[in-house]
Amino acid sequence: ANPFTEARRNVYLKQENIKVINAPFWQQMLRFFFYKYFGGEKHTTLGIGGHINLNGGNPYAEVYNDCCSKLAGQKVVHVFSIASGNMADCFLKIIDQTNNKHHLAGVTTGGNKTFPYLSYKYRNEQNITLYRPLDYSYETYKEKAKTFYQKSGFWLDPTHTIHLLDVLDRNMLPKDAVIVMWITCPLVEQLYE
Repeated sequence: ANPFTEARRNVYLKQENIKVINAPFWQQMLRFFFYKYFGGEKHTTLGIGGHINLNGGNPYAEVYNDCCSKLAGQKVVHVFSIASGNMADCFLKIIDQTNNKHHLAGVTTGGNKTFPYLSYKYRNEQNITLYRPLDYSYETYKEKAKTFYQKSGFWLDPTHTIHLLDVLDRNMLPKDAVIVMWITCPLVEQLYE
């Protein structure tokens, strides 16, 4: 826990259809498997078990297709934080439908807890590569976020999008590709003041 996660938790606590449960990881995993295999469509657990039914439409299609139209004919790598895999699932569905050659770089923000699950989930996918982020103290997160803000004008949150810098800073992505960095998590900017 840090001030950012507490602020995000308080937002979730105000939502009437969301129940926030604090429990050890093994209990959360038991809940995840129970809801996934016995809970039906009604219940999901965020972070590791959230899912989107793509038969009802793809919520990322418009922004993804807009991005692709601006980068037509180029080699593109989309880099984003990945916890449950919702965004990756939606992007992969579009890539499959349109047969474009874009690649996904997912930085797993659940660390060692979600990496095995996501690795298994995407084991047969050729268009996605998963990366494990480095582990930083909250103070280091804040410094990295401030540095990025000074360069770009965008704040990166300390639990998800900050990890995208690991992949960029360590030169893990192809040099000949256009890199699209998706900033997907809301940020409470006051935490950095």
